[in-house]
Amino acid sequence: MPVYNNFMAKRSKLKAAMKIAIVILKSRVDGVTLGLLLSYLFWGSLLLQCGDVEQNPGPTDNMRQTRLTSGSRAATTERAVGSQGTPPNAATPTKQPTLSDVMATLQSMNNSMTRMSSKLDDVSGDVGLMREQFAELQGEMKGLREEVSDLRLENDDLKRSNCDMKKQIDELERKTDDLEGRSKRNNLIFYGLPRQEKETNVECEAMLKDLITDKLELADDIVFDRAHRLNSKPNSPVIARCVFFKDKVKILKAKRKLQGSQIFIGEDFSERVREIRRRLTPHLKVKRNEGCRVSIVFDHLLVDGKRYSVDNGNNLTEIK
Repeated sequence: MPVYNNFMAKRSKLKAAMKIAIVILKSRVDGVTLGLLLSYLFWGSLLLQCGDVEQNPGPTDNMRQTRLTSGSRAATTERAVGSQGTPPNAATPTKQPTLSDVMATLQSMNNSMTRMSSKLDDVSGDVGLMREQFAELQGEMKGLREEVSDLRLENDDLKRSNCDMKKQIDELERKTDDLEGRSKRNNLIFYGLPRQEKETNVECEAMLKDLITDKLELADDIVFDRAHRLNSKPNSPVIARCVFFKDKVKILKAKRKLQGSQIFIGEDFSERVREIRRRLTPHLKVKRNEGCRVSIVFDHLLVDGKRYSVDNGNNLTEIK
């Protein structure tokens, strides 16, 4: 029993040393340092088993007598077994670990720690590489953010420039339309006039003067700067430019005398005004059927003395 207890104590201390070695392995201590620590633990455990001389003065006389008696009985039993053979239920003695076994175990643990340390170094290298790549990505992201910020500023500048250019274009279109309207201020367009064979501009102007004197009953002192057909189609409209604006006003006031005939006299407007008048025409017919006093004056509709225009949805809006 004392031998067995001594063996179990050594075994428990060996397990404790191995646990300490595993903890040190997890802390990534190199193999040489680990071997030295385990050697110190092993020899220290052997010294601890001996104890202090003062606290453990040795066996007493009764203990010596008991051990001698046990030794003589064990010797008698061995002689009896040697002569009769091993008893069937005799316990097989357990082999105690030797120093070479402990050193082999430590060497195996050292090799395992070396392999694990190598793997940990590889993992550490991979982690370092990933950190470098992440740092590079962060730098690229920072550069992209700066580029996006610059693009936003440029976009804002372009929007402002575009807005300014749109205002300038609108102003130029307004001025161009005004100039075009002024250049066509004295023009009149005559619709429904029959076309003569091989008609010239002189014959066209003579036909207009006959219309003014015969149909409109005006004096023959109205002078045209020029008169011609708008295109080569049969009975295409005739456009004429009056030298004096007051002559144009006289002709427009007298055009009501042409009611019931196929001839119609209108003014010459710019493309923008013509488009607005085209959109106002359906509203003119509706208001006229409702019994309102209605007419189209330049680019607006005059209904019972109130002026109306059309919006993008082709709806009438009153001009204040």
